[in-house]
Amino acid sequence: MNINKAEELIYDTFLKIQLKIKNYCLYKLHDKQNIDDCLQQIIINAITKADQLCEKENIEYWLLKHSNSVVKNFNRKYLNDKNNLMIIEDEQEFVDIHNEIEGNIIAKEIYNYIYKNLDEIEQMMFRYHIEQELTIKEISEKLNLKYKTISSRINRLTKKIAIIYDEYNKNK
Repeated sequence: MNINKAEELIYDTFLKIQLKIKNYCLYKLHDKQNIDDCLQQIIINAITKADQLCEKENIEYWLLKHSNSVVKNFNRKYLNDKNNLMIIEDEQEFVDIHNEIEGNIIAKEIYNYIYKNLDEIEQMMFRYHIEQELTIKEISEKLNLKYKTISSRINRLTKKIAIIYDEYNKNK
């Protein structure tokens, strides 16, 4: 049989049962967005084997059977892509957690370094203002000191912390 006539026969047969194949693909495919690609792959495979298919009696049966294997291949690819994406997401989550833990460890190390380099009154101000997040007014009421006194102590403490932090970074 002439190849052009064989291709034409296959294409006509495909058009005749296209709805049946499409419904099968819709039912079996995991990723419904691959319907058109799946149908295209079925017809391309059929046309590339046109001369062999026309020797067979039932082209319609071959197309239906072949659609099953094409759908399986698309599903395998979809599941592999999905698994690879999950692995990448898991790795990214691990990296994020690791960075957070590492960041917390470094922050704790910096915190300890700063705290050790403060005198007793500065440590108390540090605890109230930084750790407990008390306002200057709340600290002054708690310690029974003037607002301006607490304000100037916190101002000096902030400057000292900046200096200690710079020293820490130079030593690292």
